Amino acid sequence: NILPNTDNCCILDERFGEYCPTTCGVSDFFNRYQTDVDTDLQYLEGLLNQITNYTSGTSIIVEDIRGSGKKPATSQQTIDPMTQKSKNMLEEIARYEKTIVQYEENIQYLQEMYSSNQNKIFLLKQKMANLEIQCQQPCKDTVQIQEFTGKDCQEVANKGARVSGLYFIKPLKAKQQFLVYCEIEPSGSAWT
Repeated sequence: NILPNTDNCCILDERFGEYCPTTCGVSDFFNRYQTDVDTDLQYLEGLLNQITNYTSGTSIIVEDIRGSGKKPATSQQTIDPMTQKSKNMLEEIARYEKTIVQYEENIQYLQEMYSSNQNKIFLLKQKMANLEIQCQQPCKDTVQIQEFTGKDCQEVANKGARVSGLYFIKPLKAKQQFLVYCEIEPSGSAWT
């Protein structure tokens, strides 16, 4: 029984357990961190809602300021102070408009980030579902080791391997080759 170490395991990471990562180990890893990702997404959604509320409130304030600046002066004595007040209001409006533009840019950025994260979560959920299906399949008594070799699973796929399975790989810093399970997708991308 060989214990994994940096010489015989390409990714020795304690988060995957005491063995080299397998599809079940990767699935457990995803399941362990899924709630954290969901919590972070809910937090981002809350921030987006707050920003939307602030933008709406600011727009109402700007409209009120614009409306109050259009009231005509009632007497000759109040023209100069009213003119100054109008000038001040216009400066305030310009500052509010600049702030609104900044908020809109922030909202756009956060919406793009949210959309990107949603896509990543969707892809991760798909991969996790595939891993769960694979992990539920019964183990086979006989193991077939594929003939292709390389420094990693992607190189094995690049050399022509088209089916997921066990392959010998030898990373650049490894002293000897070792056996890993390579997941090879129809698109040609591969991972351990």
